[in-house]
Amino acid sequence: MRGIRMPRARWRGLEAESRSTLTGPRRGKPWKQTRGILGATAPVLDPTAGRRQHQGHRMPTGQSSERGSSTIKASHRWYLATAIMIGLLLRAGWNLIVQVRPVSDYLWYFERATWLAAGSGYITGDGLPTAYFPVGYPAFLAVLFVVFGHSLMVVKAANIVLSTATIWVVARLSERMLVTGESRRYRIVEVAAFLFALFPSQVLYTALVSDSVLFQFLLCTGTLALLTARTGWRRLAAGGAIFGLATLTRPYAIVVPGVLMACQRRRGGFGVRVRRLILVYVAVVMVLIPWMLRNARSLGGLVPVSTNGGVNLLIGSGPGATGAFTETPLAPMKEAALSEYDADRLAWRLGAEAILRNPLRFIGLAPRKIVHLFADDAQALRWNLKGMRARTSPARYSSLELTGMGIVQFYYSLIVLGSLTFVALAIRSGLLRRDVSALGLWIMAAFTCTSIGFFGDPRFHFSLTPFMCFYAACFWESVRHRPWVAWPRGS
Repeated sequence: MRGIRMPRARWRGLEAESRSTLTGPRRGKPWKQTRGILGATAPVLDPTAGRRQHQGHRMPTGQSSERGSSTIKASHRWYLATAIMIGLLLRAGWNLIVQVRPVSDYLWYFERATWLAAGSGYITGDGLPTAYFPVGYPAFLAVLFVVFGHSLMVVKAANIVLSTATIWVVARLSERMLVTGESRRYRIVEVAAFLFALFPSQVLYTALVSDSVLFQFLLCTGTLALLTARTGWRRLAAGGAIFGLATLTRPYAIVVPGVLMACQRRRGGFGVRVRRLILVYVAVVMVLIPWMLRNARSLGGLVPVSTNGGVNLLIGSGPGATGAFTETPLAPMKEAALSEYDADRLAWRLGAEAILRNPLRFIGLAPRKIVHLFADDAQALRWNLKGMRARTSPARYSSLELTGMGIVQFYYSLIVLGSLTFVALAIRSGLLRRDVSALGLWIMAAFTCTSIGFFGDPRFHFSLTPFMCFYAACFWESVRHRPWVAWPRGS
């Protein structure tokens, strides 16, 4: 039934009495309790209440309710299996149709993984030890090369498996972030899984030797592990270890456990959450310690993950910074003949000095960095086409670029529009506060702040698309039921 918003005075007058409907319906009362997408309740006028009472309305028996629940669960499993199968076919089909060769940074990852698998270590082209890029993804590929052999198809097969497995993880994450009724929760989870399975950039990235697919899988898996950690320390430690691996892949993942614990207000008091957070970060540090010791011995200084942090800061804040990736601010670095460790320290110093010297300019670059971070989703398509350019005629290349850009950007725009609309409506109604339902927003905010501190690039929002799909699925369910009509505004 379609709800009608109650005036604020009416809401306040009936607030105490309507709470009793949480435990059972009051006979003869002209209002009932409805539940929003994220689980919030609100009294809504129910003109059929008296008619139901007069007609002797009967509640379903426990047996029929249990039978209906099992039917919903069976249908839910079928929908999820279908989404996973479609996602697998799309990813495998794309990699069978196109032959993309690694170029630029992707070629760098492939070469370092090859040398690691051969026992040469993590080195530069000159044979010197390096930590310029995080070691997580090259080390992952090196393990695959040792086990399955050195081949580009091994990399692509791993991407397909990880991306397909992420569909299931996204479904589980969506279910954990919802506290609404069973049937509606399942519908939202199913829609989120399908949206993610069909996401064009998710399919395109599986053809690249990129750390994006691995990082996204680790981020979602670690988040799910911490969300499902009820009691005991094992799952917390496992989640911390996963985030340790994610940090070795992209260092800014280290902030996510803190965001997760801040959103879990119902998991004990402040002291309990602090103890859980300490345990998680102990596990993170235990994963990082071997790599830190290696860097101290090989590079001559403390390097927690990589030596490109200072360079990234200088790119985003130095002279000539545009908010996106550009090598113009790195001119002073190229003139100085320094070791990798000393160059990183110099870059940190130059970047910090540029910010302190002109803080207003740094703040003014923030909107540009956000635009560069979220506006474009076709970067994976462009890198696919660059890897195919040698085998593709110019006319066919231009046709693929135009058609692909239109499809990718149109789908991405729909997801962003749906998620932003739902978030705006939910915030207006007071449903998205500091709780698990707003977890995706807080993670997106943390990653956005990281890009503001350094520079914006489209590949950095790739790992946030699971949360975009979740909120877009909530919007789809909202369009079907229009629950915001019955939501009280947040105080």
